[in-house]
Amino acid sequence: MSAGQSPRPCRVCGNRENNTAHIAREMMFGTRDAFEYLECGACGCLQIADVPASLAAYYPPSYYSFHATHEGPLKRFLKRLRASHALGRRSFLGGILAARYGPPPYVAWVKAAGIGPSDAILDVGSGTGRLLVDMSLAGFENVTGVDPYIAHDIAYPRGVRVLKRTLAELDGRYRFIMFHHTFEHLPDPAETLGAASRLAERDGTVLLRIPVAGCFAWRRYGVNWVQLDAPRHLFLHTERSIRFLARETGFEVAQVRWDSTAFQFWGSEQIARGIPLDDPRSYFRDPKRSIFTPRQILEFESEARALNENGAGDSACFYLRPARDAPS
Repeated sequence: MSAGQSPRPCRVCGNRENNTAHIAREMMFGTRDAFEYLECGACGCLQIADVPASLAAYYPPSYYSFHATHEGPLKRFLKRLRASHALGRRSFLGGILAARYGPPPYVAWVKAAGIGPSDAILDVGSGTGRLLVDMSLAGFENVTGVDPYIAHDIAYPRGVRVLKRTLAELDGRYRFIMFHHTFEHLPDPAETLGAASRLAERDGTVLLRIPVAGCFAWRRYGVNWVQLDAPRHLFLHTERSIRFLARETGFEVAQVRWDSTAFQFWGSEQIARGIPLDDPRSYFRDPKRSIFTPRQILEFESEARALNENGAGDSACFYLRPARDAPS
């Protein structure tokens, strides 16, 4: 629900004019705790008004990114073949798997950024490092994760490391720095991009995969928009606010690719009906017990594809590169 005009300034662009306050509730686990969000009248960024002092309480051990991956050797082998085929190392079986299941999502990300197997890659907010393990199996030789919320450092085979620390505590240089739906969880976007700028190679790329505010789903569902995810999502940016932040931190937006899914519809429809994501009736928990028919899900998927084609989906990949006029 909208709570009216807000006197608070935007913490991204500093604007004080025509800012709106909204009240959203925690609906992943269904605590229904209420939080105020500010919508900037200038850059459009949605941001939590006050970060909870006990924010860690909203990341319980059951939070999905903390779950370790346990896969048998056959599944790992087949995943490697599928990814290797999509990356150009062709094989008959890899081609069958890639045709059946499509290439892994990270293939598109590394190709768009021009990343090779020996380039240093950093995943920020990596959780237990499932993505990095998959990338290592596909042939990427220098992958590291960082996440302050994991219990301890993790070392996997093939030199994959996941470090329990913040981005500001990290050293080194990386050609590809990835934020996969983690940037919105961080309390200071400008400081975070500043730290990424320090770690990025001069010809490097920073990938922000984030929910996008001001989208069709936000306009349709308001505070029931599933990607608002109060209070874990502290900042939900628009393309305008990301371009502003990029300029302020020495980056430029090289390209934007929209990648929203049916989640924007079934997740938001559930919340509008009072069904948390972690509820037994949730499509997230058990599609067969959910309120949606297979046909409805297909319709949601079709609508998501159309929105992406028109730049109106509720999530996107922003590829940032050091600005040409930025100091080395």
